[in-house]
Amino acid sequence: MGLSLKERLREKRQQHREATPRQSVVVPGLAESFPGGTVRSTQAGTYLHLLEQRSGTWYQQGDPSALYSCLQLIYGVGPRFSSALQAEGYTDLRKLIEHPRWGGQAARLVQAIQASDVAYLSRRGAAEAHLLGYFTHSDTVFLDLETTGLTPARPLFLVGLLSLREGKLTFDQYLARCFEEERAAVGAAVAYLAQFRVWVSFNGRAFDIPYLRTRAEYYGINFPQPELHIDLLRTSRRLYRDLLPNCRLTTLESYLLNRVRFDDVPGHLIPDLYHQFVAQQQPELLLGVLRHNVDDLLTLSQLMHLVQEEQQLREQAG
Repeated sequence: MGLSLKERLREKRQQHREATPRQSVVVPGLAESFPGGTVRSTQAGTYLHLLEQRSGTWYQQGDPSALYSCLQLIYGVGPRFSSALQAEGYTDLRKLIEHPRWGGQAARLVQAIQASDVAYLSRRGAAEAHLLGYFTHSDTVFLDLETTGLTPARPLFLVGLLSLREGKLTFDQYLARCFEEERAAVGAAVAYLAQFRVWVSFNGRAFDIPYLRTRAEYYGINFPQPELHIDLLRTSRRLYRDLLPNCRLTTLESYLLNRVRFDDVPGHLIPDLYHQFVAQQQPELLLGVLRHNVDDLLTLSQLMHLVQEEQQLREQAG
């Protein structure tokens, strides 16, 4: 015999209680147990901001003027047509403006190159290595999240950002010490992220950015858009799909940077560690997670050269 309406409602309420994070209390003075930790207060509440600086930089170069030679930015012009046009003397887009068939598109592309219209050029397939020439290191930020699940229906608890500040690699981590601090942490991280024109991530197009956007919108926080988003997972797959066992970040780190993490926290354990931390408020439970996040950001910055390598491979392929 089926459950009565009263029993079904009772069951639904129990399921809701189990799916909803319990209210938690932050232990006073907890920030002092996190190196570089400072409690920040906002209208949305409090969160913990962790700051670390190191010497160094990353590879970031590009030549937007090289885009004039990219005839394949024109819809309908592939490698074969491009070679034929060059043989006729149309060696770059500026000369192609006079072409009876392709002149209109060429004129629009030349205008975009001169106006630094990165969004339009990116949609037309311009190489990221060339587009980076429109930006400086101070325009660029690296992003990595730590979350309590694989879908944005679950809270995130840490936003890690790496930028160049005061001539140093600067790691800013926005930590929600309990579920109630997520709103303030996300708001502060998004506000800082909005200052940058170029975002660099690893699988950020499929995971990090949609996740962060969903959590921001859940709290009514406007989410910005970068002029250029470089997803290094896509770049590494194009370069090394057939050369490496896989394109995980730690695999790239091992093979390309000759670095192995011996004491790293496995990603699948991170949600459970955070739940334990919320319940027990013991900082040592999260210290490894925070280090994991910093290591991921550092590796991303050191893999930025892959963008240039991909462009060189394109040029060699003709």
